[in-house]
Amino acid sequence: ELQNVRNALKQVNAQGVDVARDIVKAVRIGFKAESAPGAGNGNLGTIKVEVKSEDVRATIMKTKSNLKSHPDPVFKNLVIQNLKSREEMKAENFNYDILKMATNSNEFYIAGNGHI
Repeated sequence: ELQNVRNALKQVNAQGVDVARDIVKAVRIGFKAESAPGAGNGNLGTIKVEVKSEDVRATIMKTKSNLKSHPDPVFKNLVIQNLKSREEMKAENFNYDILKMATNSNEFYIAGNGHI
């Protein structure tokens, strides 16, 4: 998986990113094979990628739009998203639950900068 991810992210052409050095780990989760050949009910799942630093992640996220003009339809349809760690998701859910209890409503949210 690691080599596949490196090959795909090389196509992003993120300036200053060396995929061999900066892509540390790749793990596929949620894969489900087809029940029968041609059934079309398989799922490739998601690949979680660990990068060397936050700067590398930000650079890739800023330049991922380069793939929209790629001649290969596989790369053109590739989805690259930020993924929070399990601990970050737990903390965010906890914060939303506390906010909901404190305000007694769902009308408030926590912005990306931490403001309510």
